[in-house]
Amino acid sequence: MRAGGLLLLFLLLPFYPSAWSVETSFSVPELVVQLNAGACVAQFQGGVSERRSFLASFSRRHDKYWCIADAARELGRMGVSAQAAVPELIKALQKYRNIDTGDGLIALRSHVALALGEIEDVSAVAPLVAVLLSEDKTRVLDSSGVSAISSREGTSYAAVVSALEMFGPQAREAVPVLVELMDREGGPFNELLRKEMESALAAINR
Repeated sequence: MRAGGLLLLFLLLPFYPSAWSVETSFSVPELVVQLNAGACVAQFQGGVSERRSFLASFSRRHDKYWCIADAARELGRMGVSAQAAVPELIKALQKYRNIDTGDGLIALRSHVALALGEIEDVSAVAPLVAVLLSEDKTRVLDSSGVSAISSREGTSYAAVVSALEMFGPQAREAVPVLVELMDREGGPFNELLRKEMESALAAINR
């Protein structure tokens, strides 16, 4: 390759973060640090988790929030081997909301809920049910990155219901709440969410 071609390749590499990182595995402790908005080591990209490159923070907007979502997603992918992270995931479920960036939704709470379902530690059932009983307001980021609570609610309910379904009969304490919410009219409790709840109830009562 000529010198000019090598120079062009070098200049273009920063725009392709995957060229600087490879699919790898992560430890639970380092993912918990990332979940708590610490050092960001894992990045979900193109359907796989990669060890994050030093250039990645320059390549996506609202990177801090994506890092938290990526940590939850990776912990969920690890399943029962990430059981030590459950207490921190429960704290994250209670702390974070889904975030509307104006460009789309960063599903922080949804990814945390699904991770808890995939790990299947029964201690997560009650906190998941508590989300269904809350208003679950979405946060909206303004142009400066400051967030405020919006009137939009229930964006994580479907993920929470899916997580409870993963527990099967271990989530029996969720049954009265799911039955009650299925009868609620208006708001986020639309027909699609009711079908999700019916599926969850079938799995829990099997």
